[in-house]
Amino acid sequence: MCSDFDSSNNLDSRLKSRRIQSTPQRRAIWEFYSSQTRGITISEAIDALRVAGIGQATVYRTTFLFQDIGLLHRIQMPDGQVCFVASKSEHSHPLICRLCRDVVEFDTCDLSVLEKLLNTQTGYEIEGHQLEVYGTCPECQQRTKAQQVTCSS
Repeated sequence: MCSDFDSSNNLDSRLKSRRIQSTPQRRAIWEFYSSQTRGITISEAIDALRVAGIGQATVYRTTFLFQDIGLLHRIQMPDGQVCFVASKSEHSHPLICRLCRDVVEFDTCDLSVLEKLLNTQTGYEIEGHQLEVYGTCPECQQRTKAQQVTCSS
């Protein structure tokens, strides 16, 4: 995660550049997502934001708005569950633990050779890409090993 990331400035600049009004509800939803270190389902966001008086429809609409303007990554978990995670920079990709949904962002992804090859082979003009990487985080690896030792004893 980027340590110099300013959550509210990122929201304000992205909304302003698209002529979208910044509202207290949008700010609260953004603050919720940007404070998380793991993928969050919309149901989890609705439950967490209910105490702030933010309704289900507002959470849905705002989550998809934030995804559309690049503030949130939509993550399809291997089990089919859909989660969202705040994007900490203009161009980053999530590395997702398949067990606990912890997310680490990375920005190293030189796909220029692949994009040129695809352009040549298909004739498509490549406009961008999405990349998600799944694995098991160190904490879940340790938990799994500890459980295996306990079960075999």
